[in-house]
Formats: sequence, structure tokens, C-alpha cells
Amino acid sequence: MFATIIMNSNKELQRTTTPTIYQQENNADEILVLLPQYYGNLYLRDCAVTLNWIQPSTSETEKISGNIKKLEFKEELYKDIYLQSIVPITITETSMVGEIEIFLTIVSEKNNVDMKTGSTYLEIRPHKKISDYVPEETIELLSDYLIRMQQLSNTCNQILELATDQANKATQSANLIIQLMQEWEAKYGHD
Repeated sequence: MFATIIMNSNKELQRTTTPTIYQQENNADEILVLLPQYYGNLYLRDCAVTLNWIQPSTSETEKISGNIKKLEFKEELYKDIYLQSIVPITITETSMVGEIEIFLTIVSEKNNVDMKTGSTYLEIRPHKKISDYVPEETIELLSDYLIRMQQLSNTCNQILELATDQANKATQSANLIIQLMQEWEAKYGHD
């Protein structure tokens, strides 16, 4: 699902749709960033555009954090009007609960332009941690089961590999026998 952000003609960002985003999610949702093709005479496809995140601290011991992602525009325009870029929302952005401030920086060395947009916000909501509700013994039991499942998966993969090798050898042998029989028939006939 997309959180859609549009830059309007006065460099303000507007958020139009937003899925519910929870803490510690990784690549579950994406941001669709839409920009006009031009800002004045500046063709934005030729510019370096970055999406900037600022995550405020939720306590006095945490620091404000941030992230920068360079936008890559798709060749096709969105609704034949907007440049479009899709940015995944990763665990970096969802690490803390609260509002993330988002703005764009647009740089054109050719035109000597360094421009910033207004901000919009995405809310990161808290979610329950199952480990707070499950006894430690159950978590250890689940860990043991996961280890056993991985071991079984590895064993199955090895057996599948061996079976595939045996099937390939059997196919090669059958093809050789068919070839020999065809040569025998060509040389000596059906009798």
C-alpha cells in the first residue's frame, strides 16, 4: 500500500493517502512521491531529489534521528502529469513511535539551484510485542521448533538435490539406451 505525497506548485508537500504504519515494520508499505515535471523553468527530472526523514526523540535519552533517500523517477508519468518515485518504508523509519517529518531537497548544479520543500508527516503507531505476553519457556520452545524446522528444511533440500542428480543420471542412461537401440535398428532392422 502507498502513502502518497504530492509536491504542489508552491513547494508544499501534501499527503493524500496513508496506510496504517506500525513500529518495527519493514518493507510492508511504500511512499509514492509525486512531483510536477517543472518548478518554474527548472525541469525536476534533471535534478537530484532526496527524500529527507526526521524522527523526533520520544524521550530525553534518545537522540533525534534522520535518514535521506535519493529518489529514482520512473520513466512513465503518473496520470501523464507527475514525475513518480516509489520509496520503501523500512525498519529505519519505523524504529520509533511518533510522527516522522518528511521533506524534499532538490538540487540542480546546472541551474545553481538548491531548493527545499515544506514538510508533511507520517505517523508510526505502537504495536504490541508478543514477547511481553508469552512466557519465556514458550519463546524458547518456539526457538527450538524454528531450529528443528530449519534443519528439516536443509535435510529436505539435500535429499531433493540427490534425487534430482539420480533422476538426471537415469534420464541420461535412458537416452543412451534409446540412442543405442535406434542405431541397432538402423543397422540390423526390426528383427
